[in-house]
Amino acid sequence: MRIMMAIVFALTLTLSGCLPQPDRPGDHDGAVVVDAGGSAVDGAPVPDGDVPDLDGALSMSDGARDAAATVDGGTLSVAAMLTSACTAGVCTPSKVVAYWRNEWDNYAVRRTIEFNDVSAAEHRLVITDEAGRPATLELEPGVPVTLTIINPGDTGSTGKHDITAPELFRAVAWRRARTLAGEYRAAHFDSFHVRRRSGSELSVTLEFVPMNAGTFDVYCQLGVPSGNAYEAIVAGTVEPDLLATAGHAGKGARTTATIRGGLGGTITQPLAALGADPRRAETNPVWATAVRDETYRASPVRLYEFTDEEYAFLPVNLALRANVGSVIRVSNPSDNLRAHVYSAATFLAESVIRKAQDDDVEVDSSTLTSVQLTVGAWMDLFVVPSRGATYGSYCDIGVQLNPDGTPRLNTGHALRGMVGTLTVAP
Repeated sequence: MRIMMAIVFALTLTLSGCLPQPDRPGDHDGAVVVDAGGSAVDGAPVPDGDVPDLDGALSMSDGARDAAATVDGGTLSVAAMLTSACTAGVCTPSKVVAYWRNEWDNYAVRRTIEFNDVSAAEHRLVITDEAGRPATLELEPGVPVTLTIINPGDTGSTGKHDITAPELFRAVAWRRARTLAGEYRAAHFDSFHVRRRSGSELSVTLEFVPMNAGTFDVYCQLGVPSGNAYEAIVAGTVEPDLLATAGHAGKGARTTATIRGGLGGTITQPLAALGADPRRAETNPVWATAVRDETYRASPVRLYEFTDEEYAFLPVNLALRANVGSVIRVSNPSDNLRAHVYSAATFLAESVIRKAQDDDVEVDSSTLTSVQLTVGAWMDLFVVPSRGATYGSYCDIGVQLNPDGTPRLNTGHALRGMVGTLTVAP
């Protein structure tokens, strides 16, 4: 068995072009959080401490978090963030997030949205602050926000619900979206669908920094005409019918979020080349049961630990076909000791992404770059590769960057063997 492990490890290093080095600068045994957009190339990471506390921590009061506060002998403020992250009024989203990252829980405004089905004809979004008091989504620009979306497992909810806000979600700098299974990382998101499980409260927690001023629709898209036409909504060519009584928004599951003005800096989110592709829709023929490829859903990609020093992606290479809907399940086995990341940003950028999901939540994003999985968790990626090519994948925990921004695959978990390829046949 040990010989087989060594062979797999050596093969993985050969495919990735990695050679072991005696020192591992910046390597970490625990999970290192990697924020969406926090790298120059292919999802390469910015280290962010230990495994995240999935329960979160109590933040400061709802007072003026943009006021300076003493932290580790220094101060954090919106003004200082602008100096750090912006040039001539143009801000880099990853730098905005990086400024707040290590003190996020001390500065973040916390809000919760809970779905409440009063009756078949009346649905509500109940918004509260961290003390459980009624609140709004009026947000201060430049100040971190932690927003938790809850679908209760009691009679207050009768089924799956979602929070959709494509315009709002492009006006903020994203850190991550967290569930019990781990984290989703993207330049921006479109919608979060939270399943209902009787007797269990399911949730997803969003972490972002509001930046661009405006008032934006926030709604449950179920049954809403054009409610999931994300790219067209953002472009202003389609208006979702939020008043249609057949939709959940028309039954009351809608609100608005306001980002106040006066920040002095804005962001521009990247356009996804395939964001408006019709194959993002569940009803597209490419996703028919008899057509889509579920090879790697039945036989998942395992993020495997042989020892504390030897890891691997198993299988090392995934064989896919261009223009075929594929479901890739990534799993972190329960006998592992730590969280791991599956990063394949170039592959995902050149694929149509229908959604990513775990046992509790479905995530819509055309700019997904990577997922981080806690021990024992799995996530599914619903993708349509757009062309024949070979792409790289790796666990970016502890991976350092070269001067040109490319990842050094002879560092971090990649050095230990967590690298692979995705070969797409034309």
